[in-house]
Amino acid sequence: MAQKSQAYMKNKNRATINEVKKAMMDALQLMQDFSSRFIVPDDFLPDHPEREKMVKYLKARSWKGTDSGAAQIAGISLRKLREWREIDEFVDMEELADQSCTDLVHEVALNLAYVTGDRQMILAVLKARDDRFTDRQEITGPKGGPIPFQINFGDIPRPKRLD
Repeated sequence: MAQKSQAYMKNKNRATINEVKKAMMDALQLMQDFSSRFIVPDDFLPDHPEREKMVKYLKARSWKGTDSGAAQIAGISLRKLREWREIDEFVDMEELADQSCTDLVHEVALNLAYVTGDRQMILAVLKARDDRFTDRQEITGPKGGPIPFQINFGDIPRPKRLD
């Protein structure tokens, strides 16, 4: 009986190892898919000597979402990133990569919410995407303008000066 139990556990561990291996391979494929989603146009800084690393950074930024994570993938330092941010065209493209990452977060959260049936997560994504679902209220004055505000000091007695 003990041998059967040991054989079962050994086979069970193999299945678990294979499942982990498959999950890791799936995650790796997903990362590659995410990286290829963000397309940097051919006319983006075509003559810049570091364009290839810039593109690698921007693609990584579009799914990693952080300076350090994307810089690590591109093989650059944060100091180099600071230099690149002096170039307006790079800054514009980095903003697009950030927006792409935000879109990806929404997409993954919504898919996860659908799969798990998590109504709270679905509501959170809706609140983030659509002002109709927000808890925030904006109060305005007449015709959407500022709220009129007036302080009247007329009825407040003024202190008398001491001589």
